[in-house]
Amino acid sequence: MTTVTDIVTNTDVVILTTEQQKQTEGHYTLSDLENLENDSVNRIVAQGLLRFVPYDQLGNVLAAIRDKLSTSGELIIEDVDIRQIAYQIVKRHVANPQISKILANTQSSVTLSEMISILQKVGFSIEDKKLVQSSYYIKAKCYA
Repeated sequence: MTTVTDIVTNTDVVILTTEQQKQTEGHYTLSDLENLENDSVNRIVAQGLLRFVPYDQLGNVLAAIRDKLSTSGELIIEDVDIRQIAYQIVKRHVANPQISKILANTQSSVTLSEMISILQKVGFSIEDKKLVQSSYYIKAKCYA
């Protein structure tokens, strides 16, 4: 399976992260997006970030990300699928400390299918998608 780590090897990549995780050059927060020019980035990676965006703002945030991508730009998302987390809780596959860590400050954990639907509504086509245990991976491209 391709992972975010495999993808982040290019200098034209913007990595979106939380304020607490922003420590490395080339890492940006969502508030930093306004400083990037539209159509200026070939790839944006959002790993474990979008679940902290309120659900009612998720479409607007994804549209803002899309605006920063070049015409053939791609968005890579890796996050947790709330339905899979719930399943693992019911089956007792996840310990309580892990649950707290995963769900801390979560505002809009969505399922893989919900994220795909939102992405398509704001102008992305889905190139690849995977669900592994409780996490999903999506590679989406801007419509040409």
